[in-house]
Amino acid sequence: MIPGLTEEQRLLAESAEKIFGGDKGIEWRKKVIADPHRCPPELWRQLAELGWLGVGIDPDHGGLGGGALETMLIMNALGRALLPVPFLSSVVIGGQTIARLGNAKQRELLPSLIAGEHRVALAATEPTARYDLNDVQTTARPDGNGFRLDGRKSTVLDGGAADSLIVLARTAGGRMDTEGLSLFLVPNRQPGMEVVPHSTYDGRAAAQITFQNLHVDGSMLLGTRDRALPDLEQAVDTAIAAVCAESVGAMAGAYETTSDYLRTRKQFGRPIGSFQVMQHRLVDMYVMMEESISLALAAALSLEESGPARRRLVAAAKVQIGRAGKAIAQDCVQMHGGIGMTDEYIASHYFKSLLAIDALFGDADHHLGLFPLEKIAV
Repeated sequence: MIPGLTEEQRLLAESAEKIFGGDKGIEWRKKVIADPHRCPPELWRQLAELGWLGVGIDPDHGGLGGGALETMLIMNALGRALLPVPFLSSVVIGGQTIARLGNAKQRELLPSLIAGEHRVALAATEPTARYDLNDVQTTARPDGNGFRLDGRKSTVLDGGAADSLIVLARTAGGRMDTEGLSLFLVPNRQPGMEVVPHSTYDGRAAAQITFQNLHVDGSMLLGTRDRALPDLEQAVDTAIAAVCAESVGAMAGAYETTSDYLRTRKQFGRPIGSFQVMQHRLVDMYVMMEESISLALAAALSLEESGPARRRLVAAAKVQIGRAGKAIAQDCVQMHGGIGMTDEYIASHYFKSLLAIDALFGDADHHLGLFPLEKIAV
């Protein structure tokens, strides 16, 4: 449990762990993944009734309020239960971005989003861009009272089932320019769009989306034209802080699964957890997990900082949590032996989740490259 929580936050954490996890185990995860949209209606309805689909959205817009810490608690429970529901895409990125940038018309979507009747996804990354947010070839050219959208987006999380998309497009400048980028709130699955759903390595729903000569009304512009990069960076940093919390939840699940296995698996007539080398490795897992809790909390709190300071703190947390997650995932599988690689056993699912989160929104090399070490005079 994260230290220093208020009573309301503690109850939120306990409720989230009970609703998402409890004694449901791997069968609950398999049921969610079997849903092509990763969104079982009964679960999504329950989240709406609790008001959690409005977390981080101001009560003036019908939201629950709260902020990064409340988001962290929910994402942590989702990571522990290995549930790839569209909370990250629709609420953390979609709803919070619309609440922050949207005009009066666009904010009219928020009540239906909070009620669980409307979902949003971010369509920003492109096939050739890797993790660079400003590497954009999708164009939005002026067309009458709006724009003409052309281009392709890759790995749009929950893009197949979303009702609306937040689309990043270039309205001026060249491919790598940091200026000339704009965001648009576009209805999904309309003429001029091709949506091809697929699954990611760890079982999330995603889609490849192509825009061809799609007219979007000028009122669909989200935020300021040609100045979208800082707004997009803020949305992505919010998402990174959220997946850091998700990773910590998955680490806790992997650690507990491994600890239980070491207590019950016997060799030479004794539990393998009694062997000193296994004890040392389990302690290493625990230390990395505890360090990651502090880093995830730091990432959540850093969202209140200004752009450059926020980006540095979030990037640092993402790098270290990614490394810890990979190490814990590998130790979890190795200490289980062959059973740890089977799809029927939960250890392999923690492995996939932790490795996928490490790559989501930028791996360690990418984030270290954003802030190269300056030369130090000696």
